[in-house]
Amino acid sequence: MITIPSHHLNAVQACVNPQEARPYLHGFYIDTEARCIVGTDGHIILAAPYEGSGPGGIYRPLKLPARKVPYQVTISETLAYTVNAQALPLEPITGVTYPVWQRVLASTPIEVSRMCFDPQLLAPVAKALNDSCRMECDTGDRLRITWLENPDLVCTLMSVRDRKI
Repeated sequence: MITIPSHHLNAVQACVNPQEARPYLHGFYIDTEARCIVGTDGHIILAAPYEGSGPGGIYRPLKLPARKVPYQVTISETLAYTVNAQALPLEPITGVTYPVWQRVLASTPIEVSRMCFDPQLLAPVAKALNDSCRMECDTGDRLRITWLENPDLVCTLMSVRDRKI
């Protein structure tokens, strides 16, 4: 059984593409090798570690109750998630492959040239976590986001190339 704090899962889901045009980005990915849950829409990516073991794959976003106090969400081998002792079905997205997300995460920060980023992409994640962040650039065109109260979460914001700085 996988266990993850609700605010971490909400932050992952805030990064998921809301449109079903690209089904592999319309859900979150449970990576059993890296032991984390990943969400991306192609512009922002967030990986949150989880405890335990469970089913891997791509799943549709979950409907979680909104609460100010974080709680634990569990995902079982029977493809169900539990909130408040109520088991709800987990819907897999089949027939698609998730991108190799580890290649996209920003690496160790070092000096880079100017780039353009859309900070509005961070707003839903910051709201889900109720947290502030630190931003650092790597040698590529990515911005690494470190959350102050949730340092185990890994987040990257990709640059916007088609806009003027």
